[in-house]
Amino acid sequence: MKKANIDVFSHNFKITQFDRDFYRHVLEFCRPLMQVDLGGDKQVTKIFAASTALRDEFRIHRNMLNDFYRFMENRGIKKEHFVIKEHELPPQTPLALAIKEGITPRDYQIPIVKFINEPNRPTRVITIQTGRGKTLISIMGMVEWNERVAICVPAKFTDKWYSDIVENTDALADDILYIKKLKDFYALLRNAKDGYEIKQKVLVYSNTLIQMFLSDFEANPKLTVEMACHPEELYEVLKIGYRIIDEVHTPAHLNFKMDLYTNIRKAVYLTATMDSKDAFMTRMRAIAYPRDDRYQGLAYDQYIEVRSYAYGLKAPKRARYKNRKGHYSHVAFEQYVMKHKDVQDRYVSMILELLNGEYYAVREVGQKAIVFAATVEFCTILAEAIRCRWPSLTVGRYVAEDDYEVLHGNDVVVSTVLSAGTGVDIDGLVYALMTTSLDSSQSNEQVMGRLRRLKRWPNTTPVFGYLYTGYIDKQFKYHQNKLQYFKGKAKLHINLDTGAMI
Repeated sequence: MKKANIDVFSHNFKITQFDRDFYRHVLEFCRPLMQVDLGGDKQVTKIFAASTALRDEFRIHRNMLNDFYRFMENRGIKKEHFVIKEHELPPQTPLALAIKEGITPRDYQIPIVKFINEPNRPTRVITIQTGRGKTLISIMGMVEWNERVAICVPAKFTDKWYSDIVENTDALADDILYIKKLKDFYALLRNAKDGYEIKQKVLVYSNTLIQMFLSDFEANPKLTVEMACHPEELYEVLKIGYRIIDEVHTPAHLNFKMDLYTNIRKAVYLTATMDSKDAFMTRMRAIAYPRDDRYQGLAYDQYIEVRSYAYGLKAPKRARYKNRKGHYSHVAFEQYVMKHKDVQDRYVSMILELLNGEYYAVREVGQKAIVFAATVEFCTILAEAIRCRWPSLTVGRYVAEDDYEVLHGNDVVVSTVLSAGTGVDIDGLVYALMTTSLDSSQSNEQVMGRLRRLKRWPNTTPVFGYLYTGYIDKQFKYHQNKLQYFKGKAKLHINLDTGAMI
C-alpha cells in the first residue's frame, strides 16, 4: 500500500502525497533537525529541513535518505511502500572560458582542483585556510568543468567575485550577469522558462536573493511557479551545471536550506573552517558536508603571531555586559563603555597605545592595520580618535553603509567582524586588533585570516591581537578557548599585560 511519493535529487529528497499518520512520522524524523534556543524559552529557532506553508511537501537533505528509509522501516513502512523517482541531471550549457595566460596554479592547488571536479561527487568542500587561494582554485575548477556557473555569495562579496573572474579568466564584462533584485531574478527565470536564450556564462547573485525566492515559494508555491519556476528546477531552467557558494559557514542555515531545493551536477563550497563548538551545528554540517567531501590534505601555514592583551576594570561591579537573556554580549559591553565618558576615554586610550606600539611606531610606508569593534557607533568613535592621534594617516570606517573601497584606500580601517571579518583581502595588512570578545572558533580564525603573507615585506611577521579582561568571566573564558583555537595555526602566541585599568 502506497504511503508517499519520494522524489530524489542531487542534494535533497522531496516527500509528497502522504496521509495524516505518515505526516506525524515525518515530523518525528525531522525533530532532531530543529535548532533550539538554549536560553530561557527553549524555542525552536531554525529547522534544517523545508516544507510549504500547507505542509503538503517536505524536503530533507539527500544525505539523510537512507536514514529516512530505516526510520520508516522501524515503524512498519518499507521502501516498497514508496513511489520513488530518481531525477536525472540534464546536460547544461558549456562555459567556454579559459584561464588567462600567465596564471598558473601553485603545486598544492592542482590536486585540490582534481578533488573538487571528481565525477559523480556532487558535493565538494574546499576547507583550506584563508590566503591559500580558494577563489582561484574554484575558478580553475569551473573552467575545467566547463558548464555554465552560478556563484552565490553574501551581497558584500559580489563585486569581488566579478573582478576575480575577469582578472583570472578571459571572461568579458558581458559574460557575467550580476542579478541584484528579486524582480530581475523572477524575470530571468520566466524568460528562460519560455525559451529565451541566456547569453552570459556566469551568473552572480546574493544568498539573500535566494532566501527571498525560497520564502516566496514556501508561502505560496503555486504563485511562485507561475511567476518563475519551482526552486528544484532552478538550475535546469538556467542551464547551470556548476555552483559555487562562498563562505558556506555563514549564514549556515540558509546555505543548508538552499541544498534542500538543489538539483545540480556539481556544487562547490568554500570556507576556511568547518569547526564549531555548537554540537548541533557540527551534526548539521556533517550531514551536508561529509568528511569525505572536504579537502583536508593541506598543512596549515603558520605565519601569523597572535598576541593577547589583558586589561583591568576600575569598577568591575559597575560594568554591564549581558543581553536581555542574560548571555554575554560585547555590544552591551561597548554600550556600557560609551555611556561613561571616563571609561570610554581610558578604553580608547588603551587601544591607541596598542596601535602605536604594534603598528604606527614600526610601520613602513604601505603597511596597513585594521581594528574590529562590535558596534557602528564605537567604530565611528575609534576612527575619529585614530585620525586625531595620527593626522598623517588615512583612516576609514567600514560598516554596512560604507563604500567597499574604504577597505583598500586607507592606512587604518575600523570595522565590525560582520562587515570585514570574512571574505576581504587588504593588501599590505600587517596588524589586526580585535577589541570584540568572541568565542566562535570560526569567527576568530576568519578574522585572523585577514592577515596574509607579506610579499613586499617577507621579513615582517603579521600580528593578530585581541583584548580581554580577567574581570569578566566570559571574556577570560573566551581567551582560554582562543589559546586552543590558535594552537597549531599561529606561529607564536604571546600573552601580554597592557597595565591599563579602564
